[in-house]
Amino acid sequence: CTQVFGLQEWSLRLVPFLGAIGALLLFPVVVARVLRGWPYVLAVGIFSVSYWPLRYSAEVKPYGPDMLISCLWMLLVLRWVESERPWRLVVCMAFLALVGFGISFPSVFIGGGAVVAMALAGSRHTWLNRGIQPAIVGVSLLAGFLGTYRWLVPSRSDTADFMVSYWQKAFPPTDSASDLALYFLDILTGELLPYPVGGENFASTGTLLLVVLGVVVLARAKKWGVLMLLFMPLGLALVAGFLQRYPFGQPTRLQLYLAPVFCVFAGQGLATSMAWFGVAFKIPAWRSPLRVSCVILASISVVTMARDVLLPKKSSTDAALRDAAQASWGSARFDGPRPLSLREDLGAAFIDEPRGMHSDTTRFLANYHIRTRSASEPRIQTGAPVQVVTFYVEGVRNYARRQTWIEQFEDAHQLRFAGSAILTIPHVDNRENLLRQDEIEILRFEPAATADSMSDPPEDEPSIR
Repeated sequence: CTQVFGLQEWSLRLVPFLGAIGALLLFPVVVARVLRGWPYVLAVGIFSVSYWPLRYSAEVKPYGPDMLISCLWMLLVLRWVESERPWRLVVCMAFLALVGFGISFPSVFIGGGAVVAMALAGSRHTWLNRGIQPAIVGVSLLAGFLGTYRWLVPSRSDTADFMVSYWQKAFPPTDSASDLALYFLDILTGELLPYPVGGENFASTGTLLLVVLGVVVLARAKKWGVLMLLFMPLGLALVAGFLQRYPFGQPTRLQLYLAPVFCVFAGQGLATSMAWFGVAFKIPAWRSPLRVSCVILASISVVTMARDVLLPKKSSTDAALRDAAQASWGSARFDGPRPLSLREDLGAAFIDEPRGMHSDTTRFLANYHIRTRSASEPRIQTGAPVQVVTFYVEGVRNYARRQTWIEQFEDAHQLRFAGSAILTIPHVDNRENLLRQDEIEILRFEPAATADSMSDPPEDEPSIR
């Protein structure tokens, strides 16, 4: 996207945004095959205003496409169950199975659940079709999984053991039944079900109650095929969690592929509970709890948009990182050749890198690599000024090594050091309390002939804060 539309934030955010918009447009079509009336309206309303899907549709993350692929799987299977010409849909599902995992890793759970649902819920089809067609989709899903795993996942990963440790809280415990029970209580009332709002510390308890009620209502209506389609991905994801291959239940961003599933249940549960409430208290239709629910959902969207306009950043750190990336690598800042990375372009460093690359260092380098994809000019042009950029974790640097490198660089390229500027990156917690300050330094070099005709500059210019 950056190569086609240029290096800008909108280009970087385009794919997640389109994925979420696609899911938002497709979800009502999916729900229409499961729910009718007020349950349909409220399910679509919950999905449309939920905070977490909206947030991650605006970030450079893969979770918008996760929701889109989930909706595609659900729609194709629901249509297959009712179709008189199922082979067309089998071809579509086989294609989705081959490419879907490359777009969305957790789609393998949705696809696997779809295959099982096809085998068990295809009552309109002959027993032969119920066996062959799910098998074709299943083989395609396996081929897509193995092919993507082969080409995208490195054979050896230095971070594999670290990630298992990092996500340990997201894996179901196997030490004791009591720990497992507490684990399920924590995730079911927390980060697994924050729709339309919710989160940790039992903040999603209300959604859990609505989901349970929705499941009961659909079960009483004997919609076993729908329940099978919606529950099977949960079962497969739970197995992966026990095997410590994919986090289950938390954090929310890794579970967004299940958002369409939970919003269907929550919509049914909310409609049923509000209808009961209206009948029990004999509330007039014009101020029915069902209508009030729609007003509340709409209010969530209004409040969310107002907040984002007034506070268009999650934290000061995010804003500082964005501004630093634009200042360091943005094409608008520099009239001459692109800046060089001390580490990547010149193979040098003023400090010893910490063991296990610091996350903010990797973000700095990621911005560098995005910038250099579209740059074809030589690294150092004769007679042209040079910009060299480096990153310091927590402001630590070796001044002696820095000075030695500057002198060697000047001699090697007939350049003269013309000063530097410091971009300070304040790191804050959720309450905006300062934790530490990292730094990006931009060193400027001028051609020696040009620099000699001018007065000597100071060793360091005033910092840019």
